[in-house]
Parts: sequence; structure tokens; C-alpha cells
Amino acid sequence: MAKYLLDTNTRKVIDELLERFPITEEWPQLFPTWLNLVTDNDVKGKRTHDTRIIAVMRVSEIHHILTLNPHDFSGVSDYCHRASTRYHRIRTRG
Repeated sequence: MAKYLLDTNTRKVIDELLERFPITEEWPQLFPTWLNLVTDNDVKGKRTHDTRIIAVMRVSEIHHILTLNPHDFSGVSDYCHRASTRYHRIRTRG
């Protein structure tokens, strides 16, 4: 069981991330939003996990995400891609 304990440095980094980036709530409308997205856009397999991120963004009114993999979010309605030189940002409409 001891191998699962966080070392001091790891805990410090996690605490710093939590201070900088608040965790969103699990809203009741999350599942229906996700289900509609995967159904309407014919999303299957591993892409359903990326679609859940989009559903969280919608119900939490998060309008931007920074990603190195913009193609993971392609083909899902109401989202557009903007590329910078190295990183890609997905912006929600709204």
C-alpha cells in the first residue's frame, strides 16, 4: 500500500495546479450533454473520452482549452479550431 502514497514534491505540484486551475463540478446535465454529443456526431471508441471533455466545457461554460492534439476534438459540432505555432486552442461558441 505504501507504494501508492504521493511523495512530498508530487503533492506540492498537485496543490499548486489546484490553486491555478479550479476543478469544475459534475453538473447533472453533464451526462445528457455528453450523450447528445456522441449520438449527434457519431462518436465511438476512445474519442468518447475527448467528447466528455467537450461536454464538461459546455455545461461549465468553459470556452477555451489548450491542447497539443486538436484532431482529438475534430468533428464535434459547435467547436472550431485555431492553431498557433506550437499549441492549438479549441474555442467553444457562446
